[in-house]
Amino acid sequence: MSRVALPVMRPGVILTLLLAAILVAGQCNCVFGGKGNSYTMVEANAAVADALSLGTAQVGTQRYPHNFGNLEKLALPPNCAGNMKEFPVLRLPHPRPSPQVYSANTTTFPGPDRVVYHRGTNAFCGCITHTSAKGNSFVKCN
Repeated sequence: MSRVALPVMRPGVILTLLLAAILVAGQCNCVFGGKGNSYTMVEANAAVADALSLGTAQVGTQRYPHNFGNLEKLALPPNCAGNMKEFPVLRLPHPRPSPQVYSANTTTFPGPDRVVYHRGTNAFCGCITHTSAKGNSFVKCN
């Protein structure tokens, strides 16, 4: 019986692959009234992976990731109830058509869009945006 050599992967790569396997194929469409952005699940996954890579640390002027209390009562999956966090999908200014993931090393203002995930299970809960929302509130992306 011969042995097969398995490739050695860094923990960040393993986490990204696990998250990619968990996320459902699709996109986060945060466009309302012709304004906003749309993200692939790969882009949303990258934002969640970046947030998770921080552990308990927070970054940026607004200290992300931080708690998401869902004060707007947005319809999110039931497995997301409780310890939810939000993290920017990209920062402004953003180059299109390839958005940047909000970096753990940035101090710039984030864009209006966020991913929401459950901190205990790392489950992806959805995308939210300030675009077309009243004041500083959020609406759920499609």
